Amino acid sequence: MEPLLWYVAYGSNPHAARLDRYPRSGLPMLTFTAPHRASEVDWASPAPVYLGMLARGLREAHGWDVARATGYLADRPGVAGRWSRSRVRRLVVEAAER
Repeated sequence: MEPLLWYVAYGSNPHAARLDRYPRSGLPMLTFTAPHRASEVDWASPAPVYLGMLARGLREAHGWDVARATGYLADRPGVAGRWSRSRVRRLVVEAAER
C-alpha cells in the first residue's frame, strides 16, 4: 500500500506536510519541508521549553550526558550566538532532573 501524501500551503511560504498511512508506534508521522535551503533562513532563537524537550530526548534516546547534550545544542543554528553555553547547560541540567 502506498503512503498517503497531503500537501498544505501556509501563506506565501508553502510547506508540504506528509501524513504516512503507516503510523509509527500507533501515531501518524508528519514531516515538513520548505522550498529553500536551511542556510537561507534567518534562524529564530528556540524557546527554552523546546530546547529542554530536545535535551531530554538526547538523554533518553541516546544516553547523552549533560556535557555532550550541552555542546551539541549550544552549537545549533538559532542557539549559537544567542544562548550562552552556561545558559544552555543550566537548561540541560534542569531537563535531566525531570
